Amino acid sequence: GLPCQARIDWLNIQGNSVEIADFKTCSDLDRFDRDIENFGYLNQLAFYAQVLREKTGTWPDAYLIAVEKAQPFRCGVWKIAYDKLREHAAENTAAILAFLDR
Repeated sequence: GLPCQARIDWLNIQGNSVEIADFKTCSDLDRFDRDIENFGYLNQLAFYAQVLREKTGTWPDAYLIAVEKAQPFRCGVWKIAYDKLREHAAENTAAILAFLDR
């Protein structure tokens, strides 16, 4: 019920199907799983998913796309499980409520 905004890197809505993707760069694709945790990427993606769920009534399929900053510029795509999105969405909600309760 709070006003907010989001800058989603990629959004695809076709009928009842909703997809989002967030684009990231990284130093080493083999360590990107650690970057996901260290930089809170799942919380960011879950926030976007929550916003879209409010607007569309459904959880979107959510992806992280990572590209290395140096040659050979390897890239990877991670599809985030719905349970992970919901888990991080709950963390986001708790953090927002705690902030508002100050």
